[in-house]
Order: sequence, then C-alpha cells, then structure tokens
Amino acid sequence: MLFDIDLLRNGAFGGVQASVKGEGVCLIHTASLAQAVDMFRQSPDLRLLAIVDAQRRPVGVIRERDVRTILFNPFGHALMQNPSIGGSLTTLIRPCGTADAGLDADALVLAYLDAGGDGLVLTRDGVFDSVVDATAFERLSIQRRTQVMTDREARAARIDAAGKAFTADVAHLAAELAEAAERIAAMAGLVVTRAGASRRDAASVAATRAWR
Repeated sequence: MLFDIDLLRNGAFGGVQASVKGEGVCLIHTASLAQAVDMFRQSPDLRLLAIVDAQRRPVGVIRERDVRTILFNPFGHALMQNPSIGGSLTTLIRPCGTADAGLDADALVLAYLDAGGDGLVLTRDGVFDSVVDATAFERLSIQRRTQVMTDREARAARIDAAGKAFTADVAHLAAELAEAAERIAAMAGLVVTRAGASRRDAASVAATRAWR
C-alpha cells in the first residue's frame, strides 16, 4: 500500500482534491453461489461483491478471486451443484470494514487502513451504498501522491523564484549602497579639501594682520 499514514493523519494531503468511487453492486446473503458467479460475470471489473441482509445492511463481502478459485477447480461445477456449497454463500462471505459514504477521502482512506482487509463497504444511515476495493484505494493513493509531489515542486519553484528575486534585490541594494558610499566619500573628501583651504585662508589672513 502506497499511503503514508503519518501524512494522512497530520493533514499533509488536506489540499488535494480527490474522491473515492465505489461499486453499487450487492447481493442478498440468501442468494446462491451461482447468482454470485453471475454478478461477477456481468461486472468484469468487480473485485468485491457486497453481501447484505434483507434490510440492505452489510453482512460482508465475497472476493472475486475466491469465486474464481472455485470456477477453475476441476470439480468446480460439481461443487456448485452441491447444496452445502453451491446453495449458500456462507463459506465465501468474508468480514469487511465499513464507513459512512459521506466521509471525505482522507477519512475513508484512514478507515480502510485501520480496518485492513480487501476494501471498505460504504453505507448511508447503516444501509449499503457501495463497496470500494483495494485497487480503487491504490489508484487514489497514486493520484494523491502525484498531486502532492506536483504541489511541492510548484511550491519549491515559487520559493526558488522568490529567493532569486530576493538575491537580486539584495544585490541591487548593495550596489546602491556602494554608490551612495562613494558619493558620501567624495563629498567628505570635498568637505575636507574645502575645510583645509578655509583653514589656510584663515591662517594667511591672520598672518597678514600680524605683519601689519
């Protein structure tokens, strides 16, 4: 699994837009194995088939690979005809974590990770809504990580650009300060020169007066 639980829990994915889409297919727990097989045949991409009770409350799930194992068994047809196996789904139903379908993507991912298993059954007011398998969560993981990396690269580029702009501003300011320092030094030199000339003039005047 590609999810980083720490990133999810501290909200690092908070700004990422993503959604979890599940399958709305389910089967009542009193159905036969043949009916479950038909459901998988009708939905080639179905990996988890939600099993519900008469009130459409989740009972568990049937995994496509478990059904496939029976079908590929040399005695698969005979097993399906056996009332103790083919007449009931009991031996194939596996527990599965549940969560409210109204939760956001982060909360659903955390619920899936906490529950473990092959997926997550989503409900609304306790009634079956859809089932999300591990493959869907894997796709979401890749999507979210790609978006996070893209955001980080964009942020790094902005920081780099800001850094370069700051460096340019500093260089420009340094040049202006150096130029100002040169002007001040030149003015100071001129002041010193003029002050020296003034002192010489004053000394000359004083000497002239003393001579007189």
